[in-house]
Amino acid sequence: MDNRLAGWIVAGLLLSAIPALATLAESKTDAHTDSQVECFVPSKLDGTMNLTCKLAKNGLQRLPADMAKNPRILCLQGEFGTVAWHSLVSQRRAEPYGMIAVRADSTFKTLADPITALKHHRGKGLIGASGTICSQDLLKMALLAKHAGINPKVLRFVALEGGGESFIGMKGNCVQVVSGDASEAALYAGPGNTRVSAVMSEQRLPGVSAKVRTAREQGFDLVWPVIRGGWMDPQVADADCRKWVAIFDRMLGASEFAQTRVTYGLYPFSLTGGALTTYVKKTVGGYDKRAGELKLNDAGI
Repeated sequence: MDNRLAGWIVAGLLLSAIPALATLAESKTDAHTDSQVECFVPSKLDGTMNLTCKLAKNGLQRLPADMAKNPRILCLQGEFGTVAWHSLVSQRRAEPYGMIAVRADSTFKTLADPITALKHHRGKGLIGASGTICSQDLLKMALLAKHAGINPKVLRFVALEGGGESFIGMKGNCVQVVSGDASEAALYAGPGNTRVSAVMSEQRLPGVSAKVRTAREQGFDLVWPVIRGGWMDPQVADADCRKWVAIFDRMLGASEFAQTRVTYGLYPFSLTGGALTTYVKKTVGGYDKRAGELKLNDAGI
């Protein structure tokens, strides 16, 4: 990660180990009007990047008048987020956990079931994942496969543009397993549609996922938190960056924001500014190390 870019990571609002960012931009509509704040969703508007922007919008609108903002949410999908990353600015908000889901009518009842099926029928079974090689969704499944003694390179992934597409694909039986995060499951695991096989948290999660067993409970020692939040363009002035850090600090401390975060299936993770930058650099380094150990950086998955 570019040091200059990393310096403008603004706020971590949700629980996650690997960053998943929406982009925040502030532009002047003309020389005499207030700036317009925009939150860019780097995928389709049916996934948790959109949820991240909605959470920010809700929290920023509730701040006192001198800090309140009303971000406009814009979709800037393409190349699995690359288009948005090469655009202007972005922000961070909160944290979900990784999870594995199947159709409600699937014969896979536990986390071990799809893993066992892959072990005995290698190359069969399509896994829906947001992103491409070395994405978080792919890496989670690769680590589960390795735990079961399976070469991750035999897994068959369908790269999709956001978590929403993965669940839609599974509903149509285009994929049989979805690797995503718990907040996505909260959005799409409606009655009779989806069954979450496991959440990758240290303990069972509260709320709609309370009855879902953790991967550890099922014999797979994997915890996978996912940070959601925002960053700003590297060309943003220091004073403007500090202004936004202060705004997010205020928002993160509000009781109304905490309540809204729960309804979105997200959990507390309140780092901002330099502390968040340090955390992200360390986490991304660990992510790259794991991908290298699994040889996912080599062409072949």
